[in-house]
Amino acid sequence: MVAARRHKDEEGLSQAQERSLSAAFRRASVAHLVVDVQRGYCEPRFMRANQYPPAWEGRLGPVVEDIRDFVQRSRPHLRQCWLVHVAAEALVVPGAVHGVSSRFENIRRMHMERELYADAAPSDMIVGKPLWDGFRDTDMDKRLRRAGIDTIAVSGFFTCTCVKETVATALKNKYQTVVLRDLTEPGWADKDDECRFMASRGALISDSRTILRLARG
Repeated sequence: MVAARRHKDEEGLSQAQERSLSAAFRRASVAHLVVDVQRGYCEPRFMRANQYPPAWEGRLGPVVEDIRDFVQRSRPHLRQCWLVHVAAEALVVPGAVHGVSSRFENIRRMHMERELYADAAPSDMIVGKPLWDGFRDTDMDKRLRRAGIDTIAVSGFFTCTCVKETVATALKNKYQTVVLRDLTEPGWADKDDECRFMASRGALISDSRTILRLARG
């Protein structure tokens, strides 16, 4: 079950913010962006190979399980979008001048699905990103707009890098943006400081339990 680990300084959403999110759910215009929940960051043997601090193995595991649980519970209400950090060359489409090969796109999706440290449904979006920012040098904004998305809830790793950069561009692109505090990890920084920074830029800071409640009406 998703554990809502609320911080003592977290005030939660105002009534006006909850009404705005509830309206987005009624429009079916909300997506859950899962950032970098992939083997290269989360699987213990890769964590050791990347020389992550040993304590991270114990910290990331429970958050990954909570994210997986939230995805399953929220799938009827939120469009799921997985951001996968990949090498830039993996995003180059052979023969792009002559049109995108659907076969290549299917192979690329299969490759990214194997990299995920969770199960994606066929209807889920999977977007490869070469940089921290999930919008930069990707087609994510176009795909979200095409799906009618105007509100995003963000989870994943890490608040000091990819989560923060993706949230910043989402706000710049005028998405109503919610950071799911209990479904993120700070990496090398302090989570409270990072959440306060994102809130100062306009992000809403909430938790998975609240978003599920609003999603279910």
